[in-house]
Amino acid sequence: MTLEELSDNDGRDGANAYVLVEGIVYDVTDSPRWEGGNHNGNQAGQDLTDEILGDSPHGRSVLDRFEAIGRIEE
Repeated sequence: MTLEELSDNDGRDGANAYVLVEGIVYDVTDSPRWEGGNHNGNQAGQDLTDEILGDSPHGRSVLDRFEAIGRIEE
């Protein structure tokens, strides 16, 4: 997946909601906490590595609940 494809999946207007953490893309579309692609002020469709690893109270552990659907192409 490219960064452009990731940004197209921001959870808005019926789009899927994907987030990038440490180079891995996770599908958070079906999570009620990511309704509309937004969770605690963070919008899907972008790299949220710093927010998940640095600011989130649950850290990386919550990502185990979501399907890893790919990696970002360099």
